[in-house]
Parts: sequence; C-alpha cells; structure tokens
Amino acid sequence: MASGKIRGLISDMTQKPDIISGRMTFALSLYSLMFMRFAWKVQPRNLLLLSCHSLNEAAQLIQGFRFYKFHYGSSCFNKSVSESGENNANDTDVDNAENFDDHLATVDCIILCFVGRKTKMGPKKIQKGKKVAEMPAALKKKVAEPKKKPNPLFEPRPKNFGIGQDIQPKRDVSRFVRWPKYIVLQRQLAILYKRLKVPPAINQFRFALDRPTTSQVLRLLRKYRPETKRAKLKRLKSRAAKQAKGKEDAPSKRPPVVRFGVNTVTTLVEQKKAQLVVIAHDVDPIEIVVFLPALCRKMGVPYCIIRSKARLGKVVNRKTTSCLALQHINPYVLTVQITHRNSLAKIVEVVKTNFNDRFDELRRTWGGGQLGNKSAARLNKFQMNIMTSDNIPKDFRNLRACLVCSMIKSIDQFESQGCDNCEQFLSMKHDRDKVYDCTSANFDGMIFLTDPDDSWVGRWQMISKKKIGIYAISVSGTLPNAVVSEIRAMGMHYKPYMRDTTSKQHAVPIVSEDDIY
Repeated sequence: MASGKIRGLISDMTQKPDIISGRMTFALSLYSLMFMRFAWKVQPRNLLLLSCHSLNEAAQLIQGFRFYKFHYGSSCFNKSVSESGENNANDTDVDNAENFDDHLATVDCIILCFVGRKTKMGPKKIQKGKKVAEMPAALKKKVAEPKKKPNPLFEPRPKNFGIGQDIQPKRDVSRFVRWPKYIVLQRQLAILYKRLKVPPAINQFRFALDRPTTSQVLRLLRKYRPETKRAKLKRLKSRAAKQAKGKEDAPSKRPPVVRFGVNTVTTLVEQKKAQLVVIAHDVDPIEIVVFLPALCRKMGVPYCIIRSKARLGKVVNRKTTSCLALQHINPYVLTVQITHRNSLAKIVEVVKTNFNDRFDELRRTWGGGQLGNKSAARLNKFQMNIMTSDNIPKDFRNLRACLVCSMIKSIDQFESQGCDNCEQFLSMKHDRDKVYDCTSANFDGMIFLTDPDDSWVGRWQMISKKKIGIYAISVSGTLPNAVVSEIRAMGMHYKPYMRDTTSKQHAVPIVSEDDIY
C-alpha cells in the first residue's frame, strides 16, 4: 500500500516540477524515510510521503496519526504528537512556534516523511486531576523486583571445562606452545641480561656499529674474501697442466685477504699489523673475545663491534666467525689501492670516534637492572601509596637518602652541596673517577638504611616482604630535638654518625636483619 502511494507521488512530482523546490529536497526526504525504516528498526503499518505548502495543511493531512519524526527541506525537526492528535512543537527546533510558518515562507514545498499508524478511534480526552509525585529513588531501590520464573522447557546445562569434558573456549594459547629448546634458551638469556647487573666488559657488546657504516665495512671486507676450496682446486689444476706441458712453474704472489679467528687476530693486534679489527657481538661464550676491545685500545688498533657472527662468517666462507682483521690493502692495482685506502680511512675515522675514543665511557657503563612489568607495577603502586600516606611526619617529606652511601640530607642540601661523603667513598674503589647517581632521590618519605653495596637488594626485600617503613635514621650531624623526639616516639632508632673515610669499612647498620624481616 505504502509503496504504491510513494510511486504515485513520485510520478506526480516528476510531471509537475514546479511543486517542489528541487530534486535535493525530495532525495533527502527519501533518505530520511529509509533511515527511519532501517536504522531505527521501526515496523510501521503505513509509510507515507506527503507534499504540502504550509504547516496547517500538513496538520490536516496527518490528523489522527501518531508519528515520530518529519523532515522538510534539508533540516530536521523533532515533533511529538499526543494520543489526542494535538501537535506539540519543540521550541529548540525553531526560535518561536508562532513564526514557524514565516520560517518556512521561503520554501516552495514541504515534503513530509511520515512513519506511524492511524488510530482506530478518535482522540482521547486528557484526564484532569492532581498529579501524583513519583516515588523517591531511595524507596525504589528497597522495593524488590519480582523474580523471573524460569521457563521449565529450557533446562540449564552448565558447561564443565575439566579435563576430557566440554570443548574449551577459544583463548590465547601462546603461553602453552611448546617452543623449541633453542628459542627457550635465547629468550631466557635475553631476560637474564635485562634483570641482572651486567659488567661493563660484557655490556659494551650491546653497543654495535650503526647500519650504514656496517654496510660500508662489509662491502670493503668482501673485496678481500679468502679463496674458496673450489677456486683453489681450479688454480692448482691449471698450474699442474702448465707443468705437464713443460712450461715454467712460477708461483704467483699471495693476494691480501681478510684474516679470521681469534688466535690469528690476537697475534696481528699484538704485532700492530692489523689495520682494522671487526668483532661479532653475539659470540658464545663471550669470554672468547671479551679481552679483544681492551687489547685493541692498548695497541692503538681501530676496532668495531658488528651485529651477528653469521654476517662475519659469510665474508670468509664460513657459517660463523668471532672476529676479522684486515691486514693489507691490494698493492698491485694503483686505482684499486687508492679507492680502498680512501674508503678504509673514512671507516677508521668513524670507528675510532664510536669505539676507541669512547673506551673510558664504555668501561664504566653497567647494564641490566631493568625490572619486569609485574615488579615495575608493584613498585609504582608502592610509591603512589607513599605519596598519599599520612603516617609519615612532615619533617621527613623533604629528606632524601643517597643511593650510594646512604647519607640523608634535605633536597635543598643535595642540590646545593651534593654528597662529599659519597665522593670520598667512591674514590677509594679506584674504579670510578666521577660520582654517578650520588644525588638520586629515594622513595618519597621513606628512608631505608642498609649496607651501601647492597642497598637496592635490601630495599627490594623489604618491599617484597611488605615490611615497609622508616626503620632507622642516620644522618651526618644532628637533627633538631623536636625531630629526634618525634622519631623516638614512633619507635624508631636514631644515631648521628659520620662515615670513617680513612678506612674501607662501611658504617654498621643501626637495625639488624631480624628487626627488619
């Protein structure tokens, strides 16, 4: 029924184009009709497309209908019709309901997309009387909702996901994959390198040469690739054929090639014959080449670290190799010699800047010590709890502890004075000539006193065992009497001390492990 009326209206409007102001208005109306049908999921009895010239004419046409929305032109106005059939215009759609017809004066035609159903009876009268107030929200909650009675036709059948029972739901099974042994080992090794403290001698192999320079180095080394077995056999056969013909056997000169193997490279470095040394970063065990960077720096030989021992092995026709050394440049062809010397000079300049000149920095850089996701989240949660803790005295909130020597000062003193005690303590170790992390702040409001060499481990044990608090206060000098009395009132130990810098003994912890743990 509805589709027939719409087709009739469409044919009528196409024959009389002066009725509407343009095809765009009609297209918008059709679009709104489809939108209400499909997007709103409305199942109406009648779908009507009406055209009129005024709002009064539209009101007469839709008399007795309950409708949801109508469109005119390119604008959309929400209208509501009560069961009595009276129209209630929203003031937000148009500035004034009185000027509604004036607002539409510029429109030649109004096309209404109407969705609804026609009432069987006339409009009902509104009952007049007192309005009953709604029940308060507090009382609504107390009223128990009636329980829904289960349908006896449908029996509940809970699934049992035990072994050999129902089919398991789909989930991420990457943690249950049985990986090959070599993959498990290399993943565990990578985790250990992140968690444990890695010495500088081993940690320096993490800093490899950049990719563009690595390509230049390998491109130069491939030009001095050693002779393969097949090429050697071919050369010996041709030499034997010459001898069989009675020609003079003049041995040719050995061409310059890349030398490989840790023993060969070490000998060349000790004799200062190597012009460039290339070391692989993933040698296993690392003790094979761990001494080589220090030896190259001592002998003044430029060295670099390149990723993957397999890439170095490919240069010398092997699967892997630990290190390479370039001893000579081709002296037989002058043009080749000049080109190779220029490229080698550029490579040596970059290599010395990145490795030889940075040796003092690399031998002091420790690696590892990174927390996992769970530990970092636990530590972050612990710090946030400390920030909001009200049990810590206000006088302690500005105090910080040095992570190296456990000296406690205020933030202002650390920023202005630094930590002299820490500097003297580190100078006795003879492994650092500068003070690192001296003014690092501890957790806000919490000051832990443990052995300086084991301070991080001690703090973490306290956190993991949930024995967290200010167990002891030790300062260089004295604190105000009010602060001291507050410390002792909280049941903590207090003892002013000055570290003895003349001896190598650390200060004795004030509180024992039994008290802490």
